[in-house]
Amino acid sequence: MPLKQQVDAALVQERILAMIAGFSGVLALLLAGLGLYGIVWYAVTSRRGEIGIRMALGATPANVAGLVLSRTAFLVGTGVAVGVVACWWMSRSLTSLVYGVEPRDVATMASAAGILAIVGLVAAWMPARRASRINPVEALRNL
Repeated sequence: MPLKQQVDAALVQERILAMIAGFSGVLALLLAGLGLYGIVWYAVTSRRGEIGIRMALGATPANVAGLVLSRTAFLVGTGVAVGVVACWWMSRSLTSLVYGVEPRDVATMASAAGILAIVGLVAAWMPARRASRINPVEALRNL
């Protein structure tokens, strides 16, 4: 049997585990985005009266969307910061589980934090857009 086939056969289990880990990571990212989307959507729905009052007093749709996005950005930023600190702290104990990545690789941590931040803000964009389109008359009528 050629050497390439022997190496491929020896690495089958590692490749399968890497594919499962990658799928689990993508699924976790999707669930986190959907969860954040649901939370922001609920917050916008429950604060519909307040948003209506703000718009009746002269807030522009951009101001309302910015308010929702800024509050979500604060929550996502806090979560990412706590995650980076926890990852930095636990990185030495996980050294044996990852191959080819330094325990405290700044580029890997920065890219993961950036992807999480982007997913968080994309998840908040739809509810923020909905909040900016609230009709103040209807919102105040339902108070």
